[in-house]
Amino acid sequence: MILVLAEKPSVAKIVVELLKSNGENFAFTDAWRSEKHIVSNFFGHLYDAQDPDEIDEKYKKWSLADLPILPQRLRYKARAESKKQIILLSRLAKQCDSIINVTDPDLEGEGIFRIWYYENNLKLPVKRVMPYSLELKDMARQWGEMKDWSFYDNMANAQRCRQYADWIVGMNGSRAYSVSSGGNYSVGRVQTTVLRMITERDSAVENYKESFSYRFVARWRNLRFIYKDENNESKFESEEIPLGIKKEATGIFKIKSFSAKDGKLNPPITYALIDIQKVANKKYGYDLAETLNTVQSLYETHKMVTYPRTDSGFLPVSGLSRYHELARKVSEEKEKEYIISTNETPACVKDTKSAHTGIIPTGAKSEKLSEKEKNIYELIRKRFVTAFMEPAKVKNFAVEIENGVLSLSHNSKAFIEKNWTLFSGDEKEESTDDDDFGEILEEIKLLPRMLESSEVEKIKASKPKYYDAASLLVAMQNAGKKVGDKELSKILQESEGIGTPATRQNFPKELVSRGYIRVEKKSYISTEKGRLFISVVDKEVSSPEMTARWEQKLKQIEKGELVADVFQVEIERYVSEKLIKVSEGVKNMPSKQQEFEQNSVGKCPKCQKSLREFDKGYGCCKECGFVIWKGVAGKTLSSSQVKKLLANGMTDTITGFVSKVGKKFDAKLKLEADGKVSFVFDNESKGEKSEKKGVKNE
Repeated sequence: MILVLAEKPSVAKIVVELLKSNGENFAFTDAWRSEKHIVSNFFGHLYDAQDPDEIDEKYKKWSLADLPILPQRLRYKARAESKKQIILLSRLAKQCDSIINVTDPDLEGEGIFRIWYYENNLKLPVKRVMPYSLELKDMARQWGEMKDWSFYDNMANAQRCRQYADWIVGMNGSRAYSVSSGGNYSVGRVQTTVLRMITERDSAVENYKESFSYRFVARWRNLRFIYKDENNESKFESEEIPLGIKKEATGIFKIKSFSAKDGKLNPPITYALIDIQKVANKKYGYDLAETLNTVQSLYETHKMVTYPRTDSGFLPVSGLSRYHELARKVSEEKEKEYIISTNETPACVKDTKSAHTGIIPTGAKSEKLSEKEKNIYELIRKRFVTAFMEPAKVKNFAVEIENGVLSLSHNSKAFIEKNWTLFSGDEKEESTDDDDFGEILEEIKLLPRMLESSEVEKIKASKPKYYDAASLLVAMQNAGKKVGDKELSKILQESEGIGTPATRQNFPKELVSRGYIRVEKKSYISTEKGRLFISVVDKEVSSPEMTARWEQKLKQIEKGELVADVFQVEIERYVSEKLIKVSEGVKNMPSKQQEFEQNSVGKCPKCQKSLREFDKGYGCCKECGFVIWKGVAGKTLSSSQVKKLLANGMTDTITGFVSKVGKKFDAKLKLEADGKVSFVFDNESKGEKSEKKGVKNE
């Protein structure tokens, strides 16, 4: 009996379909079973690496004397939600003679399988199938190309090295900076790089100084012309250059060159995760995790879209006919007439090296969608259908005029057939009309003339904006563009920047939870703690260059060009010789008590120590037990209301409380001498107040 393991249930079902097409009969009990195969799956990662104090109890007390912590290998612990699946897979393995691994064809997929295999002390022979495409005929081909898993040992070594390097950098760096400062500081290769990006953007916003550039523009036959120098630049820091051009822009101008070329605008390709996260944030204000969770729900619960954690917006060529059929199935009547014929291939259909494909509808329907799910599904449906529409047809005009001394140029675009742009709302139509433009040019050719007007435009530089969810996501994806070294920049751009599609949305929340940044009107702004930390932390661990160098060497390991141990030793040397050798500036960072004081909402009425906001309430930093819960009678208290309660002993009237029987009421909250909170009701008709003690916190 052979055990076949996929990374997800959806892929396991495709494997079953493939084996059924080969004549096997399956029934589902605890797994899919036939006479030859048992097919089951992981649910992504089943294990996490152990923390230092789980490896050795001596690490429970954080001490610089114990650093660096460099285990020979990482040890793992089962995730609580995965234990049931681990027991099942272990039982299935004992019923089989060999295993076929069909996890995702990337480092993470290889790691998911091998960690499970070694943690369960298995000795069974293993074959590996790399499911680059999940189309049935492609799966059949890939199944036929099955190899012994040892063929992918280099891939496994690269995965192991990346995880080990992230672990020792995070664990050692966090302990070094926390112990040295007396505070609570977390170091992570991606996390710390993102924090530096935010602090640098904050500095640019807060230190912005108004600046201008200048451009010469003119009107000739109602067309706008500009001056460009030999480097094709039209904007200049000095006003002198365009002023000089203005002096020369006299006399009769005639056409030097003219072209009107047909062109097309292809529709955008289907969504990768990062793309739909950006659009949903801009259109609906959903944060990154909200969008991911919603797409995940549409995928897992409703079966209405394909796998969401994808870095690709392309679809494999082998599925073209099915995609054509699907586009017609999910399109609305008004959209159908713009869809391309079935013998045409849209720009979104292209084979790539990615293990994943764009997020598209499956054709399934559900009547039980939430408003958020409806919104996200419609974005996915519309983008997919639009991707299969006719390209927009445009006319691209280029005109150059001269007076014998200088040349001026005009470029514009006119839509001839809008096609897909009718449904996207993204078209940027020029005001120029094709027919009118042609008539004007015919007249121009016969009648050279002077400029109708000219001026020097003063252009104010845009003030940089604080990062929000969408713009930070883009910055993480494009981090390679700011790397000076061309080779490292290329590597980082090829690997889609820092973080992964599945993890990028987690970093802002982590930074908020650690007190490094705050959220203000959807903007991410670094705190004093975050800025101080970035000012003293080793610059290498907070730079995209480190990620680029890692990716470079991990690719070499994957290709067998670099021994894994060499990379591991390099990272251990960096941790030992640089990362944990913290600077004197660390002493200026806030200690735990100072952090508490800085973030306090007021003084504890029992012991007069600071109160701080936690997930469910406002509690004392000491152990006196005082707490004000956020949830009171169906109402969530704001920090400003709690501050007023602590400072004045009573809040203003708060509206929207809900009684046990569901009746809404308004009341003030009063802080009693014993530290309990009570309601105070205004009885306007009697000119008196009544109190009800024993507020029930939620």
